[in-house]
Amino acid sequence: MTVQTSVDLRYRQALPGVLADISPMEKASFKADFSNIGFGVAVVRVDDNSARVPSVTGQEFLGITIRVLDRENSAVGSNLSLYRQHEIMGVVRRGRIFVKTPLVAVAPGQPVYFYHTANVGFLPGDFSNVADPGFSDLAANCTWDQTAAAGEISIIRLNT
Repeated sequence: MTVQTSVDLRYRQALPGVLADISPMEKASFKADFSNIGFGVAVVRVDDNSARVPSVTGQEFLGITIRVLDRENSAVGSNLSLYRQHEIMGVVRRGRIFVKTPLVAVAPGQPVYFYHTANVGFLPGDFSNVADPGFSDLAANCTWDQTAAAGEISIIRLNT
Protein backbone atom coordinates (compact mmCIF):
# COMPACT_ATOMS: atom_id res chain seq x y z
CA MET A 1 0.00 0.00 0.00
CA THR A 2 1.37 3.43 -0.92
CA VAL A 3 1.18 6.38 1.41
CA GLN A 4 1.06 10.04 0.46
CA THR A 5 4.29 11.65 1.69
CA SER A 6 3.92 15.20 0.42
CA VAL A 7 1.31 17.84 -0.33
CA ASP A 8 1.44 20.42 -3.12
CA LEU A 9 1.18 23.81 -1.44
CA ARG A 10 0.01 25.44 -4.67
CA TYR A 11 -3.59 24.24 -4.88
CA ARG A 12 -5.80 25.68 -7.57
CA GLN A 13 -8.05 28.31 -6.07
CA ALA A 14 -11.10 27.09 -7.96
CA LEU A 15 -12.50 26.39 -11.40
CA PRO A 16 -14.97 28.49 -13.39
CA GLY A 17 -18.54 27.72 -12.42
CA VAL A 18 -17.79 26.50 -8.88
CA LEU A 19 -19.91 28.10 -6.16
CA ALA A 20 -17.72 30.42 -4.08
CA ASP A 21 -19.26 29.76 -0.67
CA ILE A 22 -22.50 28.99 1.14
CA SER A 23 -23.79 32.56 1.25
CA PRO A 24 -27.48 33.07 0.42
CA MET A 25 -27.96 31.99 -3.17
CA GLU A 26 -30.65 31.68 -5.80
CA LYS A 27 -30.20 29.07 -8.51
CA ALA A 28 -32.44 28.22 -11.44
CA SER A 29 -32.58 25.53 -14.12
CA PHE A 30 -32.76 26.24 -17.83
CA LYS A 31 -32.61 24.02 -20.90
CA ALA A 32 -29.45 24.59 -22.96
CA ASP A 33 -30.67 26.03 -26.26
CA PHE A 34 -27.40 25.27 -28.05
CA SER A 35 -24.55 22.79 -27.61
CA ASN A 36 -21.28 23.28 -25.82
CA ILE A 37 -22.14 25.86 -23.17
CA GLY A 38 -19.22 26.03 -20.78
CA PHE A 39 -19.12 26.30 -17.01
CA GLY A 40 -18.81 29.73 -15.41
CA VAL A 41 -20.08 31.68 -18.43
CA ALA A 42 -22.88 34.21 -18.92
CA VAL A 43 -26.19 32.94 -20.24
CA VAL A 44 -29.19 34.88 -21.54
CA ARG A 45 -32.89 34.10 -21.89
CA VAL A 46 -34.20 32.41 -25.03
CA ASP A 47 -37.72 31.77 -23.66
CA ASP A 48 -39.30 30.91 -20.30
CA ASN A 49 -37.43 27.60 -20.05
CA SER A 50 -34.30 27.96 -22.20
CA ALA A 51 -31.00 29.83 -22.09
CA ARG A 52 -27.92 30.19 -24.26
CA VAL A 53 -24.60 32.01 -24.44
CA PRO A 54 -25.26 35.63 -25.52
CA SER A 55 -25.09 36.34 -29.25
CA VAL A 56 -26.33 39.93 -29.70
CA THR A 57 -26.59 43.04 -27.58
CA GLY A 58 -29.66 43.66 -25.43
CA GLN A 59 -30.43 40.08 -24.43
CA GLU A 60 -31.72 39.45 -20.88
CA PHE A 61 -28.83 38.33 -18.64
CA LEU A 62 -29.98 35.34 -16.55
CA GLY A 63 -26.85 34.47 -14.62
CA ILE A 64 -23.76 32.26 -14.70
CA THR A 65 -23.62 28.52 -15.41
CA ILE A 66 -22.74 26.17 -12.55
CA ARG A 67 -19.98 23.57 -12.97
CA VAL A 68 -21.09 19.93 -12.90
CA LEU A 69 -18.57 18.40 -10.51
CA ASP A 70 -19.21 14.77 -11.42
CA ARG A 71 -17.68 15.47 -14.86
CA GLU A 72 -14.28 16.55 -13.53
CA ASN A 73 -12.56 13.33 -14.58
CA SER A 74 -13.83 13.50 -18.15
CA ALA A 75 -11.29 13.69 -20.94
CA VAL A 76 -9.92 17.16 -21.63
CA GLY A 77 -11.67 18.62 -24.64
CA SER A 78 -14.53 16.13 -24.45
CA ASN A 79 -18.01 17.58 -24.56
CA LEU A 80 -18.66 16.03 -21.14
CA SER A 81 -17.11 19.16 -19.64
CA LEU A 82 -19.82 21.31 -21.26
CA TYR A 83 -23.59 21.51 -21.20
CA ARG A 84 -24.94 19.81 -24.32
CA GLN A 85 -27.98 20.98 -26.31
CA HIS A 86 -31.28 20.32 -24.49
CA GLU A 87 -29.48 19.41 -21.25
CA ILE A 88 -30.68 21.11 -18.06
CA MET A 89 -28.16 23.73 -16.86
CA GLY A 90 -27.78 25.04 -13.34
CA VAL A 91 -27.56 28.85 -13.33
CA VAL A 92 -26.67 31.11 -10.39
CA ARG A 93 -29.01 34.12 -10.33
CA ARG A 94 -28.00 35.50 -6.94
CA GLY A 95 -24.90 34.63 -4.96
CA ARG A 96 -21.16 34.27 -5.51
CA ILE A 97 -19.52 32.11 -8.19
CA PHE A 98 -16.02 31.67 -9.61
CA VAL A 99 -15.29 32.76 -13.20
CA LYS A 100 -12.18 33.26 -15.32
CA THR A 101 -10.90 36.76 -16.08
CA PRO A 102 -9.63 36.40 -19.68
CA LEU A 103 -7.56 39.52 -20.40
CA VAL A 104 -8.21 41.95 -17.57
CA ALA A 105 -7.29 42.36 -13.92
CA VAL A 106 -10.30 42.92 -11.67
CA ALA A 107 -10.93 44.37 -8.21
CA PRO A 108 -13.85 44.20 -5.75
CA GLY A 109 -16.74 46.54 -6.48
CA GLN A 110 -16.02 46.93 -10.19
CA PRO A 111 -18.90 46.46 -12.65
CA VAL A 112 -19.31 43.24 -14.62
CA TYR A 113 -19.72 43.16 -18.39
CA PHE A 114 -20.50 40.01 -20.38
CA TYR A 115 -19.50 39.48 -24.00
CA HIS A 116 -22.14 38.75 -26.64
CA THR A 117 -19.76 39.06 -29.60
CA ALA A 118 -16.21 37.74 -29.85
CA ASN A 119 -13.45 40.34 -29.71
CA VAL A 120 -9.67 39.96 -29.36
CA GLY A 121 -9.18 37.49 -26.48
CA PHE A 122 -12.87 37.36 -25.50
CA LEU A 123 -15.58 34.89 -26.48
CA PRO A 124 -19.36 35.20 -26.05
CA GLY A 125 -20.14 34.47 -22.38
CA ASP A 126 -16.77 35.80 -21.09
CA PHE A 127 -16.60 38.56 -18.49
CA SER A 128 -14.73 41.84 -18.09
CA ASN A 129 -14.75 44.89 -15.83
CA VAL A 130 -14.50 47.30 -18.77
CA ALA A 131 -17.24 48.20 -21.25
CA ASP A 132 -16.45 47.17 -24.81
CA PRO A 133 -19.14 48.93 -26.91
CA GLY A 134 -20.53 46.72 -29.65
CA PHE A 135 -19.13 43.58 -28.01
CA SER A 136 -20.30 43.50 -24.37
CA ASP A 137 -23.27 44.48 -22.19
CA LEU A 138 -23.46 45.43 -18.51
CA ALA A 139 -24.56 42.63 -16.18
CA ALA A 140 -26.84 44.77 -14.03
CA ASN A 141 -26.62 44.27 -10.26
CA CYS A 142 -23.38 42.28 -10.53
CA THR A 143 -19.92 43.21 -9.23
CA TRP A 144 -16.49 41.66 -9.04
CA ASP A 145 -15.96 40.43 -5.49
CA GLN A 146 -12.27 39.44 -5.44
CA THR A 147 -9.01 40.84 -6.78
CA ALA A 148 -7.44 38.81 -9.61
CA ALA A 149 -4.87 39.33 -12.34
CA ALA A 150 -5.66 38.78 -16.00
CA GLY A 151 -6.24 35.10 -16.76
CA GLU A 152 -6.85 34.15 -13.13
CA ILE A 153 -9.97 32.97 -11.36
CA SER A 154 -12.09 35.53 -9.52
CA ILE A 155 -15.54 35.78 -7.93
CA ILE A 156 -18.58 37.58 -9.28
CA ARG A 157 -21.36 38.57 -6.89
CA LEU A 158 -24.77 38.40 -8.59
CA ASN A 159 -27.91 40.14 -7.38
CA THR A 160 -30.11 39.70 -10.47
